[in-house]
Amino acid sequence: MTVASPSPLRAVRREALGGASQGWAPTLRRHLVAMDALVRARGARMVLLTYPFHQPEVEAVQRAVASELSLPIVDVRPTFDRLVAADGRARWFVPDGHCNDAGYAQIAELAAPVVAAALRR
Repeated sequence: MTVASPSPLRAVRREALGGASQGWAPTLRRHLVAMDALVRARGARMVLLTYPFHQPEVEAVQRAVASELSLPIVDVRPTFDRLVAADGRARWFVPDGHCNDAGYAQIAELAAPVVAAALRR
């Protein structure tokens, strides 16, 4: 019986769950690079988005990978900083910290022009 090699996504999942314990930043970087390779192999292009709340360490990894791989990145955080300051956090997020429908609609509006430009290439 021949065992098929794991898909790239399974390898990423296994690493994330079972994990190489080199720290999260190198793991995030490897995962983003692997995701980009998988996306490109299928003829598409990845667009990165920052988180809508402050994650400076994560953003640093995202920006470095975006620069290295010439990927577009949509910085949604400044918009959410303004929205939360004006309307409060509950208007854009559910209690566990994820965006609600209104928050995801804002992300879609911010990402749409960047995705459209990537599709034209």
